[in-house]
Amino acid sequence: MKKEITRQKWARYVQTILLTLIMAGLLIFSGIQLFGIQGLLFLIVLAVTSLLFFVQAGPLPLPANARKIDYNDSPQLYEIIKELSAKAHLAQKPTLMLMRGMQMNAATIMNQNGASIILSSALVHSLSDRELKGVLAHEIGHIKQHDLSLYFLIEILRRITSFIARFGWIMLLFFFPFLYMTGMRFTLGSLLLLLSLPFFSLLIQLALLRTREFSADLNAVELTGDPEALAQALQKIDYQQKKLLSYFIPLPQNNDNSIFKTHPATAERVRRLLTLKKTE
Repeated sequence: MKKEITRQKWARYVQTILLTLIMAGLLIFSGIQLFGIQGLLFLIVLAVTSLLFFVQAGPLPLPANARKIDYNDSPQLYEIIKELSAKAHLAQKPTLMLMRGMQMNAATIMNQNGASIILSSALVHSLSDRELKGVLAHEIGHIKQHDLSLYFLIEILRRITSFIARFGWIMLLFFFPFLYMTGMRFTLGSLLLLLSLPFFSLLIQLALLRTREFSADLNAVELTGDPEALAQALQKIDYQQKKLLSYFIPLPQNNDNSIFKTHPATAERVRRLLTLKKTE
């Protein structure tokens, strides 16, 4: 199983690099289409300014109804986090938070004190300790592979690309006669591509998010050695989410493989996890 995990992790790593390079390529292309090679300097200044702005904005606030879980609140969860953090060689153990809610969910965010893993009360009450360990290992997998920083970078690239594409179309709509007189020419293909850049950058961002979810699953199995536990947890979470959704949208939920989702289809994640178990 270890060799298979290593092989798949490298495949996800290469996929992540390729998607990131494509996202950066779209940004560079949009700048060249509007400003020429000299526009790359403008892009660099814009990117650095945007990064500084988002850093100055500070970390995301914690949900209002989230509270820290201490050892006395849940010794089992506290010990699981301690064990997984040590196995993952994290410099700082993430803070464990509990949030009231009917939906089974888990998420990791950055705050002033580092990473925080937020679990919904429904998740804690519905999963066994073994399944909770799998979910927590998945979230620690995101921290271990620095996904939060990667998501931040990709979001910046997507926003700048979308801004430049929209700025280009505003220039064409309002200043086309002037641009035409200066000798600037746009082919139909470049105009259509410029129009579709925000859409393409969003699709690439979502594809990258799904890739990192698969990678976090692999990290979880590496930490726990128990792919079946995470698979069972994912099935329970998926069933509960679809059941809640059916109360509001009484339609067949058959769009798990949608390219507009941030997470891969649960069935595919479960299949891959159980395949790892067979390689033991």
